Amino acid sequence: MSFFWQRRMLSRVTSRAARTDRIVHGAMLQLRCHDAPEASVVEWSQDGEPVHPTFSNWRMEVTDEGALEIWPLVYNDTGRWECTAKGEYRGALEIQVLSMTEAYLIGIAGYFTISICFMPILAIGIACLSARHLDPPSPEYDPIADLLTKQVDGAQFR
Repeated sequence: MSFFWQRRMLSRVTSRAARTDRIVHGAMLQLRCHDAPEASVVEWSQDGEPVHPTFSNWRMEVTDEGALEIWPLVYNDTGRWECTAKGEYRGALEIQVLSMTEAYLIGIAGYFTISICFMPILAIGIACLSARHLDPPSPEYDPIADLLTKQVDGAQFR
């Protein structure tokens, strides 16, 4: 049961055109800077404000590789995260922190949307299959009729 409490680190990479990512509140997040040269100092900012891991900002840590680790993720972490290396913009990521309820509602809405789109296909498939069984059988070869004919003619015993 100990695996239940273990959390997995979500890893995301920034991009030049900042894409939006939805992440659940309380998750462990690692942001990696896109196209950052090795052995360079990577600086991070949230909504244009520089981020410096300090004692008061204990949830954030910049690794030796320049990745920013945030745990636990809180609602205030929603925003645009940007990274710079050697004073040059390298990429950004828009993060939207969701509650568990919001995440479930988004998942259920997606499920029902797909279900509604799939229902007509399913109905047409069932209608086609059931209509096929309503057609009279083809008058091709009937093995039962052939067997009965042979037994009546006595051909089976010859």
